[in-house]
Order: sequence, then C-alpha cells, then structure tokens
Amino acid sequence: MRIAQINQCHICLNFRFPELNDAGIDETFYQAVSHWQESDLFNEKEKLVIEYAERFSSQHLEIDDTFFARLNAYFTATEIYEITTTIAGLLANGRILQALQVEQTCTI
Repeated sequence: MRIAQINQCHICLNFRFPELNDAGIDETFYQAVSHWQESDLFNEKEKLVIEYAERFSSQHLEIDDTFFARLNAYFTATEIYEITTTIAGLLANGRILQALQVEQTCTI
C-alpha cells in the first residue's frame, strides 16, 4: 500500500482483498499506512518494511549497512531478497502504468 501511495497508482490504492477483513485489514489500516511512523497499528517489523519501501523508492543510494543490520535482525537473507523484489516489482509496475498513461481502472 505504501508503494501504491508513492506511485499514486489508483488501481492499487483502491484494491482490497476481501479475505483480509478477517485479519483486521480494514479501511483504518489502509489509511494508517500514510502515517505509519505515528501509527500503533504496525509493529516494529512492519514499520521497518514500510521504511524500506520508502527508502527503496526514493533514497535507494542511502540504504547502508546499518539499515541492512536492522533488516537482518528480523528477516533472513532470503526474506530480505523477497521483500526487495516485491517492492521493486510494485514500484516498477506502478511507474510503468504512470509513464505510459495506462488507464487506471480495474474491472475486478
């Protein structure tokens, strides 16, 4: 959701997985993502991933060993790779849609 906000991808911003309602993922959750640092809805691990998404999208050259040490405290190397490729894929897809001015509607 944070990448959707950064990219202003309207499809992603408006898409909801109905099955996540049972896990407590509701509109309050989605609204909290934009002010994740002050929100008590996210634990430290979740906040770290959101911070990583922000850094990756706009400050990728400033991601240093200290930050990776923080990631390594919560995630394995494989998990960090998977998080990174997920962030990169969502970021790229949103920017491709924006650059090509693809109509941002979804019939799902």
